[in-house]
Amino acid sequence: MLPHLAAHLRRQRPPTLRRVLLRRALCAAVAALAWAGCLSPTLPLPPPEAPHTIQQVSGEPGVWLVAGESTPGATVLIRHPASGKIVGTEDQGATGHYAIELRAQECDQASVLEVQGERVSPETPFTVEKTQNGVPVSDTCSSPQDGG
Repeated sequence: MLPHLAAHLRRQRPPTLRRVLLRRALCAAVAALAWAGCLSPTLPLPPPEAPHTIQQVSGEPGVWLVAGESTPGATVLIRHPASGKIVGTEDQGATGHYAIELRAQECDQASVLEVQGERVSPETPFTVEKTQNGVPVSDTCSSPQDGG
């Protein structure tokens, strides 16, 4: 069998310049794509949805429970400009849900944002008012300029 293999190898043509260049170009392209993947910028987190539930905590006037969905594993922050405070929670179970207590007055404006590693989402504004399934329960905070 060995003489048969030697005869087969003698019949093969030596690699042409074209084949060598194509092989090298293919290797260079694969290496460039792999390198570019390592250097690509980190994309920001998308803005979170507005909270789906906002309810006053019973027995504690001025304290609201703000709940919603987030990017699994992200830290969710709520910024309350009237008080200058930022409160937050970490989604340790990577469930994609958050519930944060916020000290605020009804009809105050606030915003929610997410942080994951070095990535930060844009803020999503919302009004502190009793809400279920993302819909205000009453029109207490709406004004004629808001269309309400």
